[in-house]
Amino acid sequence: VGVGVGVGVGVALSNETTPPMSAQQRGFLLQFAPHLRTLVDASPLPFDPQYRSPCWRERGGKELLCMPYLYLAGMPKCSTSTLFVEISNSHPLIAPNCDGFRHKEPQWWTRNTDNRSLPSYLKRSFGTRCDGRGQDGDSPLTRINASPGTVFVDGSVQLLWEPKLHGTEEHRLLAPDVLRVIQPTARVLVVLRDPTDRLWSEFTWFSKRQARNEATAAETFRRRVDAGLALLERCHCLPGASGAQGAGAHLCTPETITGVYRGAATGPGCERALQNDMANPPGSRVWIGLYIVYLNEWLSVFPRQQIMVLEMRFLHSNLALALAQIHVFMGLPPVPSGGGSGGGGAGGFGGQGTTMPKFVPVSSSTARMDPKTNEVLRRFYGPFNRALAEATGNDVFRWEVAVAESSGGTSHQHEHRGHGSTAASSALVGAGPNAMTGLAHRAQRPPRTR
Repeated sequence: VGVGVGVGVGVALSNETTPPMSAQQRGFLLQFAPHLRTLVDASPLPFDPQYRSPCWRERGGKELLCMPYLYLAGMPKCSTSTLFVEISNSHPLIAPNCDGFRHKEPQWWTRNTDNRSLPSYLKRSFGTRCDGRGQDGDSPLTRINASPGTVFVDGSVQLLWEPKLHGTEEHRLLAPDVLRVIQPTARVLVVLRDPTDRLWSEFTWFSKRQARNEATAAETFRRRVDAGLALLERCHCLPGASGAQGAGAHLCTPETITGVYRGAATGPGCERALQNDMANPPGSRVWIGLYIVYLNEWLSVFPRQQIMVLEMRFLHSNLALALAQIHVFMGLPPVPSGGGSGGGGAGGFGGQGTTMPKFVPVSSSTARMDPKTNEVLRRFYGPFNRALAEATGNDVFRWEVAVAESSGGTSHQHEHRGHGSTAASSALVGAGPNAMTGLAHRAQRPPRTR
């Protein structure tokens, strides 16, 4: 289908394949998210086929409500904010969410601690006007009402990895379980980045004060990494794991890790450990980089053709191509000559631009990661990265070139700068019962990142 996208995207999807929720899952739903019970019982919702988005009417047909057509579900510090705006401005059928950032992350599925209803989530996040934001003032829901082919995006990047459902910390019923029942045709887009670099970027962004101190930043980061790894091994690695030998070896492997997303922790007092943000400051949350763990769980619920994975460097150096792939994945027609919905993003679209726009630096820190910390993290993430590369059929997700090139430490001061690499790639979770299908643009040697 062109632009290196695998066959299987853009196909017609049907509500008929919705898996039923088990009795045990319904029990947890009633206990921990009772406000969703009626919604699940009513599923599938009466979506109106005249709309491209999953829409239906309430209040006697007077009010139109629509679910997001695409979920940009992960991961944090992987250029998702930039991509969110670019997607919204890339196609005339994609409605921007007001100012782009203000309603990027409603976080309704995982963090809805006040038990807001589905209509409240949709109206508050996608029904407010965009007055004074340089747009025409119409919300996504208003635009869909006027143009049935229009769609919009939810950019809550916690959706893929947070083991929560509406603020609960039960690991047995998760957001993909309920989303699959309520909206079986949902499309999920994920952006991944070298997990070692992602963790350092998280530290320099969310801990700016500590990161600005060049004399102590590397040591502060090392202590947080050590604490995060120790927490995983104490609470989420099966005891007596094989293969953990030698200096720097870790018990946690793709085969032995447990309870990070679904399931129970292995130690007493560990159930809520990963969600304690006060005890787990930025830089210690090493588990966010265990991408294969989360993708495997989503794949156990959603069909493979409804999940697309992009590598961050691919966006930086091939933005127009990435957007074209995303349009095909969404089943949208090619962008007509002349532009997208909002006059085009800063980086261009439809062939007008080729690189990611240069946004504000992530932090002003010039500190560098200690080489020993870098080595510890890469050794820890290595087995998980290799499992991801094997599952996708794409070696770019090994990030092994980066190991050799950044062994002296990385700074990554600019989250949204292009690196000039054409090596990174995208992967559609596509054909085959036991493996994701890798796409074009196999890994070549990328330039050194700064």
